[in-house]
Amino acid sequence: MFLVAWIQMLSASALQRATTDEVENVLHIALAPGPSHCQPSAVTIASISLSLPWNHRAHVHVFQGRDKCSQLLNRLDEKLRNIQVSFHYITKNITLKGPVCERRKELCTKENFASFLAPQMLDVDRILYLDVDTVVVGDLSKLLNFDLGQAPVAGVEDCSQKMVRYFRDKQEVIGRYPSVPETFFDACVINRGVVLINARAWKEFRMTEKVFQIFAENLEDPLWFSGVSQPPFLLALAFHPFKRLPYEYNVRGLGRKDIGLNEFTVMIRENKVQCEIDKDLFVRRVWGHAVDVTVLSPFAHPYTHCGKILHFTGARKPWKDRSDAICSCGYQCLQPCRDFYLFFEKYVAVLLGEQEIRKDYIQSKYT
Repeated sequence: MFLVAWIQMLSASALQRATTDEVENVLHIALAPGPSHCQPSAVTIASISLSLPWNHRAHVHVFQGRDKCSQLLNRLDEKLRNIQVSFHYITKNITLKGPVCERRKELCTKENFASFLAPQMLDVDRILYLDVDTVVVGDLSKLLNFDLGQAPVAGVEDCSQKMVRYFRDKQEVIGRYPSVPETFFDACVINRGVVLINARAWKEFRMTEKVFQIFAENLEDPLWFSGVSQPPFLLALAFHPFKRLPYEYNVRGLGRKDIGLNEFTVMIRENKVQCEIDKDLFVRRVWGHAVDVTVLSPFAHPYTHCGKILHFTGARKPWKDRSDAICSCGYQCLQPCRDFYLFFEKYVAVLLGEQEIRKDYIQSKYT
């Protein structure tokens, strides 16, 4: 009951903040829930609301191939006065067939291409695109003034993956796209699930057309091993500059089942968020033994407590799977990664007056 009362207090605070005349700073955020992702998108929106400073609000633009989520999200919109939700329908004819789609049918949807269409469909200068498997746990207001320069997009680098791992043969890529530089293949991957888009530069460089052209040219004989919209996005970036967002804006992997020893070692050594953690205690409490194997299970992330956007990339999505993944919640604090999501899910349930709240809710550090 304490959590319910606290959530109601937070909701009332959000109402009070948004009714002042001092709200001037608007962050435009794009989401694209598929037909089965209405509830996760509501959770993402609720997390955005709780993260906003008192003099900010967010305009959430929901992109859909067909109307599935508007009823739920309109109910939520009425409760969150520092949030405005509007709906945009994807009418562009996108050919979604061939081997590239057969390998990942769940990704061959119009919604999966919404981030590339948003700059053309919205009359705003910058757009933060978020996948619906994200929750916002920190202040995003600095993104309003983040220097994008002439770059069409900014994203967080994932240096555990290099571009070359996505593509079958780099000479084949260069043969089809001669302007791709050799250095492209040694660059770190930019995750498409959280990107800040410079709409003016995006349109000036005709990025939407380039992404869809590359996708269409690879429907039958894709140059990449896997993925649907990510590889064309990466190839389109090869021709243009991009900006690097700080690591805390996309702390990802929270839906994975394991992590490679080398990847974890690099993560600890680089500590891109300059986050304090008791490393020895973390290893002992998560795995209970010395780290002397090549693959560590369960997945664990030591820096989630310093993140601003948590991203549940991986097969185990928090709304459908009880993942064993472990996240940090402080210097000597650990919790199931899924708890971050379940907290906001419970917040949505209380806001909407739902009688049934997920029975497997795990008591987290917030309770």
